[in-house]
Amino acid sequence: MKYLKLKNYLYCLVAFILLFGCSNVQDIKYSKELETNAEKGNAEAQYKLGNFYYSREGVLKDVNKAVYWFQKAADQGHKDAQFYLGNCYFYRDEDSVLEDSEKAVYWYQKAAEQGQKDAQFYLGNCYYYANGVLEDAEKAVFWYQKAADLGQVDAQFELGVCYFNGYGVLKDVNKAVFWYQKAADQGEKQAQYNLGGCYYYVGVLKDLKKAVFWYQKAADQGHNYAQKNLGICYFNGYGVLKDLEKAVFWYQKAAERGVKYAQYSLGLCYFKGEGVLKDLEKAVFWYESAAYRGHKEAQFDLGVCYFRGHGVLKDLKKSAFWIEKAFNKDENVIVYFDDNIIDNNDDNIKSKAKEFWREHKLWKYK
Repeated sequence: MKYLKLKNYLYCLVAFILLFGCSNVQDIKYSKELETNAEKGNAEAQYKLGNFYYSREGVLKDVNKAVYWFQKAADQGHKDAQFYLGNCYFYRDEDSVLEDSEKAVYWYQKAAEQGQKDAQFYLGNCYYYANGVLEDAEKAVFWYQKAADLGQVDAQFELGVCYFNGYGVLKDVNKAVFWYQKAADQGEKQAQYNLGGCYYYVGVLKDLKKAVFWYQKAADQGHNYAQKNLGICYFNGYGVLKDLEKAVFWYQKAAERGVKYAQYSLGLCYFKGEGVLKDLEKAVFWYESAAYRGHKEAQFDLGVCYFRGHGVLKDLKKSAFWIEKAFNKDENVIVYFDDNIIDNNDDNIKSKAKEFWREHKLWKYK
């Protein structure tokens, strides 16, 4: 499971949710009494007033005032103010030039030491990515563990990742599954997907029914690779009764979101009429979608379609182009997360494409 490529994306997504989606930020309402209490030194009022200024939109938003009041509350030891002050220093805002990752770490540390679970998670990320501090895998795990024990769902997921990969801790698949399960039970779709992967791929844990259960959970939340894997399970009867129509349904979901294996598989279903009415034009459409993403089998099959005129006008020049693509190494193709877990037939396809190229003298049409 090559999910580490997603970590930076997930990290930023979590930050966005915490900064803009938390109820304690969005629900703050301004009142004269709130401002008066803040001016009198009430730490909770100062924190709430900081949130009010930070969470406004457009001209009403005032990051500098938010920082002013967060700072006042943080200096009095208010742990949530310390956490949000850390966020203000960590993330550059168009209205502010505050970005200072070292100060962010300072305030995350203050809040984390008081048991603020989101600050503990963020501090763990700082040690993981060397943001404002030297990279330290063991400290990253230490703070992930602290936050995970308090139920912080993202920390539970990341702790599972660390145990699965042996980052900052001895590799332990069972502990990885334990923490994935914790996060998955809270609805974290990436954890649900990874947990499904553990049950699908890891020999000692292999349980295809459980894999399908968790893939379904993640797929229902829109996880595109879970949708792809669920399609595979329905197509082959892995852990569930074989159902080609459901396989097509889930391939379609994943294909529409750019998963090349699903695009190719959907193309095959249309080409063969499996789980859907046979439609060579749609087959070519999905082959082409996958081919542009570097899927070798799709490139070969697309080349054959152009050679034989299946679902498209016969075009030997385009046939030569795609057949050659199928046996050559792609230099500039984007590698999408998890695309190559099951796409392990490239060597056979390359040999097949070379043979087709030679047999039909396709070099003449370049």
